[in-house]
Amino acid sequence: MVVSVRAIYKEGQLYLLDPVDLTEGQVVHITIGNLSPEEIDARLRAAGLLMDVSDIEEGIELTPAERDRIGRLFVGERPSEALIDEDRGDY
Repeated sequence: MVVSVRAIYKEGQLYLLDPVDLTEGQVVHITIGNLSPEEIDARLRAAGLLMDVSDIEEGIELTPAERDRIGRLFVGERPSEALIDEDRGDY
């Protein structure tokens, strides 16, 4: 079982900041990490869990026809105004 727990080092002792499910006298293995934000970003990027937005190319302007086509992708051929009016009903 692997559990990550926050702790604080004080007067030569580690004090857990989060609750743990351990039995009295249970032996545990502790790995202490002190990574910089840059190191954390590098590890997340290497694992594919962080995207560098500076790599994204500038977007291209969509034509009005393309905007209309994209706007209809999820609602069929009915415009969103018709769906809203139907949902609201008479009031």
